[in-house]
Amino acid sequence: MLLEIRSNIFRKKVIEFHEGLNVVLGDNQATNSIGKTNLLLIIDFIFGGNSYISHSKDVIKNLGEHEFYFSFSFDKKYFFKRGTLDSKKISQCNELYEHQETISLDDFCKFLQEKYHIAYKGSTFRDLVSCFIRIWGKSEDNTKEPLRANAKETNKASVDRVIKLFDKYGDILHLSEEEKNTKSEKDTIKNMYNFDFAKKLTKKSYEKNLKNIGLLEKQIKEIQQSISIASEHEKLSEENLLLISELNKLKNQRFQLERNVERLNFNLSNDFKLGRKTYENIEKYFPSINKSKLARVDTFHKKLAKILRKNIKEDIDASSQVLLDIEKSIIDINDKIKDIDDANNPLFLVLAEKIKEKDLLEKQNETFNKDNKLKEDLENLKLKLIKERNKVCPKIQDAINEKMQKISRRIYGKDNSPSFEIDENKYFFEKSWDTGTGTAYTDLISFDLTILSLTNLPILVHDLPVFKHIEPKRVEKVVEEYNSYSKQIFIALDETSKYVSINDILETKKVIELSEEETLFTIVWSSKK
Repeated sequence: MLLEIRSNIFRKKVIEFHEGLNVVLGDNQATNSIGKTNLLLIIDFIFGGNSYISHSKDVIKNLGEHEFYFSFSFDKKYFFKRGTLDSKKISQCNELYEHQETISLDDFCKFLQEKYHIAYKGSTFRDLVSCFIRIWGKSEDNTKEPLRANAKETNKASVDRVIKLFDKYGDILHLSEEEKNTKSEKDTIKNMYNFDFAKKLTKKSYEKNLKNIGLLEKQIKEIQQSISIASEHEKLSEENLLLISELNKLKNQRFQLERNVERLNFNLSNDFKLGRKTYENIEKYFPSINKSKLARVDTFHKKLAKILRKNIKEDIDASSQVLLDIEKSIIDINDKIKDIDDANNPLFLVLAEKIKEKDLLEKQNETFNKDNKLKEDLENLKLKLIKERNKVCPKIQDAINEKMQKISRRIYGKDNSPSFEIDENKYFFEKSWDTGTGTAYTDLISFDLTILSLTNLPILVHDLPVFKHIEPKRVEKVVEEYNSYSKQIFIALDETSKYVSINDILETKKVIELSEEETLFTIVWSSKK
């Protein structure tokens, strides 16, 4: 549980928190720019978020870089410090907030995940909690897609989040990782085909290879018998076969390295710079462009081109040296083969070529079979994933709808619950009895409280805009519902004279009361000219 936040930029230097509902109160005039949303963003910052940095640049501009000191209570009290200057690092402190050790933001979030008992497989703390921190300018208005953490997130990622929160993701994660690894193998073969490191076969060419392999095996056997008869030795030298095998491997390596050097030389021959003509055209079509900035861009490109050329030359030199070593090894092996009597037999040279040809065809067919097997494995894994998701999704859906119905009944006084549907890669959140904006936000609150009730989700944060469109008597019911939870819920609310029946709750649960005179920060800049 979050216990307190301290900062020199606060007018009230220490803000203390408690179990259950924590209210940031505004005044009855609904005065803006007094710090309500900023405090919620700071709470998000304390819980590992980054929106405070991006959404409150005016605070840093007017107050300078600053730090927050804060503590949590779990099995014992823990003390930390996080600042805006290097927000990716967290200071572990003693009870006097003296620095003890620096940890990364990721490690801090892992700490929270463990202490809040949500260290589920395949999840991070921020991934689990972020979409339930609904602050103005962040995600507070996502009434149609309450599980979406950001605009770019896929429905599948949102579905994964709720499955993880219900701790049902273990088997799905195992299958997903297997699918990812299988796809990676298949992509490797695809790249081999694309870069001509392997020949891509059709079913027809595969079968043709099989016939040719059979024919080559027969020819090899006949040549071996001929060599056996013609040679003083009873069988082909085993040493020769090993040398030929090694020779073929080296030739393949040489081929691949030569192709790599060709590509590197091609890249080196390209002009990395933007030529003078390019800049003249830019100036022609954009005569007002800042020429000094354009010159700096040119300088940057020249420096970058120099670095790229240096790296490519180093790669070419390294590859060329390996090629020289391979060439030397090929010469050495050829000399050894010539020193062996069998190598002087013309039949032996024919045999070597036949073995090489057979090995190549077998390798092509082996790659073809592996590619098809991976394709089949991928299809099977996708079916298994769908089956596993469909096994857990209905149970989650039923639990959410049942709980939402109970919460909505307490808020509305009747059965006006929204409905939640989920399958393996998408979900639907339908409004309840009417399509008004106030109802949409009330349904969103019901959904969040449902997840808070049924899972180990540790906190909720609801900013003022969540309540603005809800009629006062409904807000009163919502606050009463909030007040029945022991988990921490942080909300911002103003114009409290409208909410007569909950004045006692708001007074008891407030952590700070802000107004035009009593702002969150020591300096007010919104009125500056």
